[in-house]
Amino acid sequence: MAKKIKVKLKSAGARALLNDTAVASLLMSEGQKIANRAGPGYEAVAGTRGQTRARVFIGTETTEAAIDNARNATLLRALGGG
Repeated sequence: MAKKIKVKLKSAGARALLNDTAVASLLMSEGQKIANRAGPGYEAVAGTRGQTRARVFIGTETTEAAIDNARNATLLRALGGG
């Protein structure tokens, strides 16, 4: 049987990686792809950087898109959830 491997992450290094500008731009790029797949009326917005990670929010810009998302779960489908 194989030996158990222990991994110990350095939280400062992991935090620095998750807050890196390259990671934030990658997240924004992926968020924009999801918003584009969802269709017109959807947008990706860079969230404020917290203490632990960069964030991107994907949501609706228009009332029509909000109704479409409520009826068809468009954002979940664009994300790959169905």
